[in-house]
Amino acid sequence: TLNEDLDAEVAHRLSRQRTGVRVDIDTLKKGLVERTWNSMRRAWRLFVTSTADRVLSARAIVEHIATICNSEKHTRPQNAVDKLRHVVGYVCAIDDEPNPMANRLIMRVIDAMVRTGTSRDANQGTLLDTHKVLRYLRAHSRRGHIARQDAMAAFASIVPSRPNELANLRAENVTIEFEEQQLGRPNETFAAHELPFERHPTIGRPYPAFAISVHLSHTKTDKQKRRGIRKLIQHPAGEPWSPALLLLCYWTTHRRTMAFPRDDRLDDRPLSPDTVSHDLANVSIRATGLRVTGKWWRHAAATWLLRNGLDIETVTAGVVEAH
Repeated sequence: TLNEDLDAEVAHRLSRQRTGVRVDIDTLKKGLVERTWNSMRRAWRLFVTSTADRVLSARAIVEHIATICNSEKHTRPQNAVDKLRHVVGYVCAIDDEPNPMANRLIMRVIDAMVRTGTSRDANQGTLLDTHKVLRYLRAHSRRGHIARQDAMAAFASIVPSRPNELANLRAENVTIEFEEQQLGRPNETFAAHELPFERHPTIGRPYPAFAISVHLSHTKTDKQKRRGIRKLIQHPAGEPWSPALLLLCYWTTHRRTMAFPRDDRLDDRPLSPDTVSHDLANVSIRATGLRVTGKWWRHAAATWLLRNGLDIETVTAGVVEAH
């Protein structure tokens, strides 16, 4: 009989596996991102509680997926099926139990049910005009005060990133590097919130070349969550404005624990991803007249960079020369 709690089910299967290697559940969980494990737990609980005999069989899986496909809640059931396929494969692999969802005939039946149960097209979102956003930021930042929304928009416009990555970005993970013109001397590097006063920029005045190095945590591709994923934003020499310069101005006047802090100076907790998405949506309305949430800024930034001649490897690495 299956246990509806995934932790208990995995622990039970580990106790009866015959590889000769002792493995505990905590060791296995470290190999997955926390949100992936939580997603698997929800999919597993939903499956087990929907089966009458609580047995992992092809019949139970097909009946459960049929329920999903016939539900008005799941207008696009493919996502739920993919999550179930992932957790079933994971559980079966522990003690070498045959995986019903690895059977080609069963999967053809499931694919047919998913196709029939799909009642709406994929949400393509609203296309963001990144060029208009950058024009808006350039005009708006000349007024002096730089709001958190504008700083996040400058970052999200040229660095493909997710709302949760911006929400969890800490000031200590942002460094500024100035190129040293004299041979034999290393480049000067400062933390964004520790930039010397004589280096403080002013929007509208020519500023020397520098690069902002950002280490984003809580990313999908940073499985270990140790060093983060490195993103690099460059400011061209002598330019009076760039997204990088706007960000530098913001960080030199907002010396806080978080790179994009809350409004309350005594509150150093990170923003929620929903707040980031809401802030970016507000900027998109003011710049383009259309509401575009944070999820679609990432797609727009990548598209804009590719259209401006950057190759896919550079876009993936997040290295941007921000004119």
